[in-house]
Amino acid sequence: MKKKTISYLAAVVATALCMSVTSCLEMREAETIEIPINPPFPPIGGSDEISIISFAPAAAQYGETVTITGTGFSATPSENSVTFNNILTTVVSSTSTEIKVTVPQNKECTGLVRVTVAGETAVSDTPFTYLLTYSSTPTLFAGSSTGESGSNDGQGSAARFNIPLQLASDAQGNIYVADSNNKALRKITPTGMVTTVSGYNSRTRGVLVDADENIYVAEENMTHLWKIPASSGTAVSFGNGLFASAQLAKDVQGNIYVVDSENRLIRKIDVSGNTTNVYELPYTQFLYPYGVALDASGNIYASILEGQQIWKISSGSDTAVLFAGRTSGSSGFSDGQGTDASFYYPYGMTTDAVGNIYVADGANRAVRKITPGGMVSTLFTTGPGIGTILMSGITFDPSGNMYVSTCNDNTILKIEAK
Repeated sequence: MKKKTISYLAAVVATALCMSVTSCLEMREAETIEIPINPPFPPIGGSDEISIISFAPAAAQYGETVTITGTGFSATPSENSVTFNNILTTVVSSTSTEIKVTVPQNKECTGLVRVTVAGETAVSDTPFTYLLTYSSTPTLFAGSSTGESGSNDGQGSAARFNIPLQLASDAQGNIYVADSNNKALRKITPTGMVTTVSGYNSRTRGVLVDADENIYVAEENMTHLWKIPASSGTAVSFGNGLFASAQLAKDVQGNIYVVDSENRLIRKIDVSGNTTNVYELPYTQFLYPYGVALDASGNIYASILEGQQIWKISSGSDTAVLFAGRTSGSSGFSDGQGTDASFYYPYGMTTDAVGNIYVADGANRAVRKITPGGMVSTLFTTGPGIGTILMSGITFDPSGNMYVSTCNDNTILKIEAK
């Protein structure tokens, strides 16, 4: 009887415990437990993620200020690191949304803009363009320092030229010279060594090097150009129907443009050698066209030697408009906007990557610069020699250094880019 009573009590206690545990579990399942969560920390450098929205100007030269707008910058200038094409700039001032920097003196600055704050970096969508500036004092690169003419090959001032006209550069920085009265094509290495590439039957007036390193030469009173293929080095005729060819230029598609001076024509020779007329210059407006240049947009510029003017034919247009120089056609030497400026026998021309036009302003013994908007300025007016410099040809090497031929002094001048 005692054993049965103990067993019964144990069963009752076990049942009660089980019901208690089940009840507790049911209550826990019904409860919602809230755990406090701290808000996230703000991004480093400010309340927003670091980003570059824009920068202006998009192109600038050494010493100018560029303003970068965005988010997440530091208000402490020293905490922002800004580079142009991985070249470090100087931060002048900053807020959380704007940084002002000074462009460093480095020709390699063209490229993407990067802003770094405490290890976080933002990159621009478009590149910054570094604008080259030039020394106002050119140096003698090749030819006689006394203006002596001749045909000698040699190093620098030991070499001789006889009325050098158009210049051209290849990808290695070699300069080619249409050495007119020597009836020759000359080559100058980056170190100044002059050699003769080839000779011709009449005076050479124009030279051009295309993207494939083929060389083109314009010979006076010839009905075609000469093409020297890079693969063979042997000259072959190229194009047809020309007369009194002067300067040459090329577009981004590789077409060659020729000033046909006596016929007052600008002609185009396609990559297959087919020749067409692009524009006929009216007798009532033009005298003696000489130079031709194209910008990256396909606009054509022509210099009128005796008309003291620069004319422009916009891409896709068949109408030329006066771009710079006096409407009267009179000579002069003044900077200014468009027709307020004046020239004196503008010879050769070339363009840069941002659309500026550079003119060898012959009798003014000057190199002139014309912006895409038509503002004319003077880069320099004198050079070494005997003082009778007549600027005739102009080109740039791949590093942006400028070279100018002087047909009276028989020299090639170099103007360092910086």
